[in-house]
Amino acid sequence: GAVRLNLYQDIMSGLVEDLKMNLGKKFSPRQTLSSGSLLTVDYLTAVEPQSKSDEDSGGDSHDYTTGKENQPVPHNKLTSFCVPPPKFTSAEMSLVSEATRALSASSRYYITGIHVNKSIIRLWYLDRSCVIRSLFFDFVNNPEELALVTYAVNQVDSNMGFDRHLVLRHSNGASAEQRIENLRGKEILFPPLFKGEPPVRFRITRDNLIHSSRHLLGRGTTVYCVKSTGYGDQPFALKMIWSKTSQTLESTRLLHLHLNIPAYANHFPQVLFQRYFPAEDLELPRAKILSSDFSDLYVDRHLAVLATPLYQHLWEAESVQEFMKFFIDCMLCHYHAYTFARLLHRDVSENNVMFYRTPAGANGVLNDWDMAAL
Repeated sequence: GAVRLNLYQDIMSGLVEDLKMNLGKKFSPRQTLSSGSLLTVDYLTAVEPQSKSDEDSGGDSHDYTTGKENQPVPHNKLTSFCVPPPKFTSAEMSLVSEATRALSASSRYYITGIHVNKSIIRLWYLDRSCVIRSLFFDFVNNPEELALVTYAVNQVDSNMGFDRHLVLRHSNGASAEQRIENLRGKEILFPPLFKGEPPVRFRITRDNLIHSSRHLLGRGTTVYCVKSTGYGDQPFALKMIWSKTSQTLESTRLLHLHLNIPAYANHFPQVLFQRYFPAEDLELPRAKILSSDFSDLYVDRHLAVLATPLYQHLWEAESVQEFMKFFIDCMLCHYHAYTFARLLHRDVSENNVMFYRTPAGANGVLNDWDMAAL
């Protein structure tokens, strides 16, 4: 049968504990709820990339097709993705498209929405791991459920779903409680690893992102151009990526390369800063809605953050001779990584065959090892 979950305000504001207390009810995973003013989820949607190119592009590349509103998605537990892709109506696709566009902005972790079709309402939650939809309810026949939704909407924080690390500062130094539209000059703050230390600060130096994902589900890679007080005037690439929790972090892969092939350290990205944040630490509603009992129904992802020097693309070389040198550097780097460190890059393209300059000279560097496999 359909997967049934308590939804309520987790979709709208993360205040499910308050609602549980007010309702005086206890809910257990996979319990079917058929009475009372309860909003439930009928199924989860988590489409995994089915080819290398899909994952490279940052998410699933399948087109969501229209179909019957209430049809659950068959789930293949052996391959960990839904077969076939979920079917949304054309009206629902408008909501999905808007959510995809919003997530491609720099400051979104997740999207919530309310789909209204005449008197029929359905709640939506979308992030990089899954899409969760409530069952339908008719607010004419069930006005108490509309009251719950209205209550939830009125209780939400204006910053709900936005990147908590990306902040806007007023001239007096206070944080602004508003949406960030222009990036240049804004700060990205990360908490210190040890108590008593100051937060790690990065200042964004460009209005536009270096890279953003155009897909809903998947890695959702976002790259900023930043500078940090502790590193002088050197520009950095600050990459945020929703990595699978089952995969090794890119920073760990790079450490593996530096330790096993020290002679080629100049041709691998230099890690200047790295952190990762599980869904629970970011207080994503998904972490409250879903328990470990549902781990087979979606791909769990955490936010991985990596700062490296800002490298240049190969086409920015000043001569054919430079181009050839940088290209050969990267190919030798790829060969030695696989031969001596047993690490296959799996994502060599014109976007990550790069180079950098120093007073001592210029070197090619093979960037973006987050897809590499041992």
